[in-house]
Amino acid sequence: MRKKFVIKILSLLLAISIALYGLLIAPHKIYAKDFELPSPTKTILNLCHLDTFEGGTGSRKQFILRIARLFERQNEGVLISVNAMTEEGYYFKKDSYDLVSFGVGVKVTGARPIDAENYYNSGVIDDKVYALPYMLGGYYIFSHTPINADKILDGAVVLESKYSSPFVAVALAGYSLKNYKVKAPIDAYTDFITGQSDYLIGTQRDINRIIARGEDFLITPLDGFSDLIQYLAITTTDAKKNFYAQKFATFLAENCSSYLTTIGMYSPYKNGLYLDGLLAVGEKISIDYTYHAFSDGALIKSINDALKNGAEIDENKKQIKKLLVYLDKKYRI
Repeated sequence: MRKKFVIKILSLLLAISIALYGLLIAPHKIYAKDFELPSPTKTILNLCHLDTFEGGTGSRKQFILRIARLFERQNEGVLISVNAMTEEGYYFKKDSYDLVSFGVGVKVTGARPIDAENYYNSGVIDDKVYALPYMLGGYYIFSHTPINADKILDGAVVLESKYSSPFVAVALAGYSLKNYKVKAPIDAYTDFITGQSDYLIGTQRDINRIIARGEDFLITPLDGFSDLIQYLAITTTDAKKNFYAQKFATFLAENCSSYLTTIGMYSPYKNGLYLDGLLAVGEKISIDYTYHAFSDGALIKSINDALKNGAEIDENKKQIKKLLVYLDKKYRI
């Protein structure tokens, strides 16, 4: 009874947090169509980039800058300044940013609706898009030998960081853990490649680490869930800046797939970026559930912790699915 009560409380907290976001954080609606095309005078868009989960390889800030430079060439007088910040740094200067690149757990405030045709419903509030995905990753089982048919992973090391949810990914993919250890990302990877653990529950970052080392391990995608999604939100209150921020958001979503192979990440919109190799195996991951883009970090931790105890997984995972966003259509083609 206590577990069911906890799940009900978590569900209520999620509903309240999303409802409050729609009512209090994003009440001002500025649309691109409400503003006439401005003359080509200099406009500077300040973009805050937050790394809330491990990427693939290289810098995601540099990735955004690359797309930004392409956008600037097509929009005379527009400059996009990209600042990589910590979460705390963002909270301190959040009112000075026009766009925010973020992952789940961060309290992004002042987001405006985005005019977008391609999106995930995890970024939607009241039938309007407030967070637009532009890259994604997933959770994987790395193993030295084939996984047993019973899907019980004995002796695994599990990657865990501030807002990651590897236990949700394991449970929703139908696996269970026995005698596992939890470590920070690089420590978990090291533990596995040195043979101290039989399995690693890791991410696309570990695929790129393995490629860089020239290693060869078995990779099994944990289908069903991923929260490793990078979103873009528009937060400017200036009508002129909003006009160009809208254009950049859709430009980023439309062009991201062409360059994601340079940083070892996957596209929310297009499959088949990788023709062969370990990244091609990882790209086949199927994602049906995720958190809402604006989910509170404390709630995320509570959900992940609820699936750490193997004896309670079957009881909890059906209830926890109700707290997640079901991606009700296949976005990647």
